[in-house]
Formats: sequence, structure tokens, C-alpha cells
Amino acid sequence: MIQLSDVNAFYILSELSKDNDVAYNGVELYGEKLTKFFIENPLFFIQQGAKYHETTLLNSIFPQLDEFLVKQSFFKDNLGDIDLKNGQLFLFPDKEKEFSESFKRKISKFSTEECIFSPSLYTAWQNKTINFIDISPLFGEELLIKLNVFERNYFSQNIQNTLKGYIINSEKTAIQSSYIIIDPDGYTNLRKDKNTSSEVLQKVISGEHIEVLDNTGDWFFVKTKEGKEGYIHKSRIKSK
Repeated sequence: MIQLSDVNAFYILSELSKDNDVAYNGVELYGEKLTKFFIENPLFFIQQGAKYHETTLLNSIFPQLDEFLVKQSFFKDNLGDIDLKNGQLFLFPDKEKEFSESFKRKISKFSTEECIFSPSLYTAWQNKTINFIDISPLFGEELLIKLNVFERNYFSQNIQNTLKGYIINSEKTAIQSSYIIIDPDGYTNLRKDKNTSSEVLQKVISGEHIEVLDNTGDWFFVKTKEGKEGYIHKSRIKSK
């Protein structure tokens, strides 16, 4: 499945994982490999999971995410000074070497944030500066445009809530963000102007927080967690 992104292998493995005689110390042993594959190729898991209404492999993957993705509290707990921005998703630097070369080349083009650590257990009690790669684009606009409505709903319902535990929310934005997107299609469009024919600046997934800058009229002027500003119809915006 990993070598060929084989859809039949996905189905077979997901079915086997439901059998406790096979799954116990069987599929679970591949949790780390599956987690790396999920981070490298979320599109594969979303499309196949939506196709088969399948979440059992995700149940083997999600417990492993703490080994790969950085929670916001990590920086405070380990005395790290970093300029966090809303919507960032960081990969642990020491885990980068475990991924494929093509994946490492891909994320090398992503933005990074420098963190200056005071002596702590994480840095072996040394002052250290470490760069963290923001891999949020892997689960952003580039992914969403490849998904149909059903697949977006699958992503929103089965994956997005787990990822939110690792996505950075700056204190300033968290205080101001009292609105969320609610759309039966699973996403709504951020538009350049106040009409449905204007340019789409970004697709915003249902459940995501936004900052409302102007709530007059039928179209609210908002700011997304990625920092983009534009208009969303008020029918798609709910007060938290």
C-alpha cells in the first residue's frame, strides 16, 4: 500500500484491522509507518476512507501523531521562544529524516519558524536554536481543491478535529475569533468582493474559526486563520 499507493491494499488492510485476532500486535505494529504515510499523502487516506466509509486505519494513526506533530504547549513546556502564527502546523525536526526524499524536498520549500530554546530536557540542558517547518499547506488549499464534497465532509468529520489539536492558535486570534463557518457542503468560499461571481480567494472548511472584521450587510468582511481577508455570506457564519 505504501510503495504503490494501492487502493486494494488499503481495503484489505482496513478489513483485516477489524479482526482482533489479526489486529492485536499486528496492524498496530505498523502504526508509525502508516502515520508517516498519512502525513506524506493525506489525499490517499481521505479518498479511500471516504470511498469505503472507513476509519479503522485512522484509529491506528492518530495515537502516533504526538511523535510527529508539535503541540503548541510544547514550546512553553520546553522554554522555547518562537513567533507563533495562527494556523501553523509543525513537524518535529528530528522526525524529518524518517520521511521519503521526495517528501523532504517538498517541505523544504515551506516556511519555517526559528525557536530559541533555553536549557531544558528537550535540548539536553543547552541553549539551542532550532528551525521548525510549517507543514500546514499539506492539509490546506492545495488538498481541498482535489476533494469532492463527500471527501471534504469525510476530512472535516474524521480528520480535521484531530489535526486541530496540533494547529497553532495564537492568543490574540483565539480571543478575537468568536465566529465559525457552518456550511452543509463542508466548506465555503472566501471571495474578493460581495457577490457569488467574484474571485474565490480561499476555501474555508466548516468548523474553522474566523475573525469578523465587519458584520454589516449580507456579506461579512472576515479574516481566516491563514491571514487572508475577504467576504463570506452571513448565512455561512455562526457565532460561537
